[in-house]
Amino acid sequence: MKKQVTLVLVITVICATAFLVWNRYIVLSTAPAALENISDNHNASTKSPNFPAQLSPKAKREIMLSLPEAHLADNLNAPSNTLLQDVGIVCSMLSAWRSIYRKTGNPVGNNQDLVRALLGDNPNAVIFLRQDNPAINKNGELCDRYGHPFFFHAESGTRMEVRSAGPDGLLFTPDDVHFSP
Repeated sequence: MKKQVTLVLVITVICATAFLVWNRYIVLSTAPAALENISDNHNASTKSPNFPAQLSPKAKREIMLSLPEAHLADNLNAPSNTLLQDVGIVCSMLSAWRSIYRKTGNPVGNNQDLVRALLGDNPNAVIFLRQDNPAINKNGELCDRYGHPFFFHAESGTRMEVRSAGPDGLLFTPDDVHFSP
């Protein structure tokens, strides 16, 4: 049964990533040509997107919020989801990150560092997580449905374990849910 659930989760992450890539193509094909480096810049240079000078910072942010990456976590911790689905949503954000930053791999740091990077503090200012997402606690950590911060463990540059401590709030106990895409 556990193998079936893991297979379903893997298929879900693959489908979400394919959907994301297709939607990024659609959005970028209709967005200003200056935004194309968001999709094509896989070397994670330190430059920001080359927006036209006439765009205000608010307009630039609105464009970034219109990209599909900004909506990956919209259903995180939704009552209709299971904890396993929530972990899958977090994994899909990390997969999207790696699809853009292929050469550098995962974002680095602790939970707060990852949240800052996913909020748009990254080389291309891509937003993977919206500031108003209720899963972000007052300390700037991404939390599971029980209010416990997710645990992130970089297994390599391209693999990141995402772990929820589960209802008991203690890591590495039988009620934990974890996945490494």
